[in-house]
Amino acid sequence: MYSLFILNGFLAVSTFFFLSAFLVAYAIFAASPSAKFNYFNYVILRWLRTTPALMLTLCILWSILPHLGEGPFWYTRQSRWAGGACRDAWWTLPLYISNIYPNTPAKSCMSWAWYLSADFQLYMIAPFLLWTAWRGKQRLFFGGCISAIVASILITGIVSYIYKLPALVTPVSGSGLTVADYKLQFEDWMYKFYTQASTHLPSYVVGLCCGCFVLLQDSADETKYATEDPECEPMMLYERRAAPRSGMLSRSSIILGLGIMLATLVIPVVWTRDSFNFPLAFSVLYNSLHFLIWTIGLALVVIPLVLCPEDDQLISRFLGADFWTPLAKISYPTYLIHPVLLEVLYGNIWEPHTYRPVELAIRICGVVTLSFAVGCLIFLFVESPISSLIRNLLRKTRD
Repeated sequence: MYSLFILNGFLAVSTFFFLSAFLVAYAIFAASPSAKFNYFNYVILRWLRTTPALMLTLCILWSILPHLGEGPFWYTRQSRWAGGACRDAWWTLPLYISNIYPNTPAKSCMSWAWYLSADFQLYMIAPFLLWTAWRGKQRLFFGGCISAIVASILITGIVSYIYKLPALVTPVSGSGLTVADYKLQFEDWMYKFYTQASTHLPSYVVGLCCGCFVLLQDSADETKYATEDPECEPMMLYERRAAPRSGMLSRSSIILGLGIMLATLVIPVVWTRDSFNFPLAFSVLYNSLHFLIWTIGLALVVIPLVLCPEDDQLISRFLGADFWTPLAKISYPTYLIHPVLLEVLYGNIWEPHTYRPVELAIRICGVVTLSFAVGCLIFLFVESPISSLIRNLLRKTRD
C-alpha cells in the first residue's frame, strides 16, 4: 500500500496545475472590471519570465553536461542530449510545444519540461474562461468551465480506450508485465496521456473556479462590512468578515478534502486487490476522472485555509511563514536543474548498486541541497535581473 505514494505519485502534478490556475485567476480577477486587459502583454510577460532560465538549462544540458562524467553508460546516455534529441527538437522548448512534438522519449529534449509546455498552453486559454467572470457573468463562466471539464473527460477517456492505457503503470510483480512491455506501456501512458494539456484541463479549471470564488467571497464580505460601517479601516475588514465563519465547517472541509485525495490515491490497489490487473472499463473511468477528483479534494483543503486562516492557525502560520518566500523564488530554476544533477549522479555509476534506506536518504538530501544551491545562482544571475528589467520597462511604459 505504501508504494502507491510513489507509483501513483503522478497525481501530485495536479496540485501544481491547480495552484497555477488559482494564482492566474487571482491576478486577473482582482483587477477592476473597467480596466483594459492586454492579452499580448499577458502572454509575452509570462514568456519572458520563464524562457531565459529554460534556455540556460538547455545550454548546460547540451554543452556542459557531456564533460561532467565518464563510465560504461555515460556517453550512451549523453548522446541523447548532446546528440540528436536536443539538436533536432530544442526549438520546441521556447515555443512551449514539447509535450505535443516530438512526443516520443527518444526524440524529446528535456523531457521534464513537458509541464512548462502544458501549463503555458493552459495559461493562454485562461483569460477566455475568466473574461465572463471578470465582467460579472458568473453563470456563463461556470458554464464554460463545466463544458471544458466535460470535453477533457471525453478526450482522455477516448485516448485511454483507443490505446488501452492502464489506470496505473507499474513494474511490480503480479502485474504480468515484462520489462520491455512495461517500458512500452509506460511510454504510451506518459506521452499520449499524461503530458497532454487536455488531460490536466480539469485541474486547471478547478483552480480558476477556486480563485474566482475566493475573490467573490472577499468582495462580498468587504462590501457588506463596508456598508454596515463605512468608517472601518481596510485592515479591519479581514478580521470582521472572518468572524462569523464556522471553525467546525472549515475543519470538516479540510478532513473531507484529504479523505478524497487519499481515496483517489489508493483506489487502484483496493479495486484490484494488489494484483494491478486493471479492467479496461475501470482504467478508462479512472484515467478520465482521477485528476479532477484529486483537485476537488485539494480545493476543499485550500479554500478554508485561504478564507478562514484563523480557524487553523497552526497550519496557516506554517504555510504563511517567511522562510517559504526565498524557496518560492528559486523553486522554478531548481525544478529545471535538478534532473541535470540526477543525470550526473547516476550517469557516473560504474557498477551495479544496491541502495539502502540510509544511503538513499543521504543521496536525496545531497541532490535537493545542491539543486537549490544551483537554482539560487540561476535566480540571482538570470531570473532576478530579467524580472527587474521587465518591471522597469513596464514602469516607463505607464509613465
